[in-house]
Amino acid sequence: MQSVDFPKATTIGNSAFSDTYLENINFPLVTTIGNFAFSSCSQLKNASFPMAQTIGSSAFSLCSNLESISFPAFAEFGLYNGSYYNPFSSCSKLVLFNLSGLGSLSGYSGQLVRMFRLWLCVGSAKIVQSIRTNCA
Repeated sequence: MQSVDFPKATTIGNSAFSDTYLENINFPLVTTIGNFAFSSCSQLKNASFPMAQTIGSSAFSLCSNLESISFPAFAEFGLYNGSYYNPFSSCSKLVLFNLSGLGSLSGYSGQLVRMFRLWLCVGSAKIVQSIRTNCA
């Protein structure tokens, strides 16, 4: 499967597409992406979730070819066993990134804030639309 478009889906469960061979995905109505939902999708290049508000822990981890991802309505990260885990770990090719709905990181633990700021400021991502937070 190269491209997937699920026009009516509103939730993606934990590990739902983990370790699949998707290349391009579009989920226009999804509001929640579960933990590990697309983890280890090594062929995934582009993903669009215009309505997604919650991104689960490690949702896109090990997506080594992911280049572009968009979450303009993003509001929060999900928990896994009571902790936050980087949803984009080992996404070394990610260059187009949109989290424009995120107004601040103030509601998250210090560890997540440090991890996320480091990833955004000195990691591989080029921010397309500002997430309105300082890189300090």
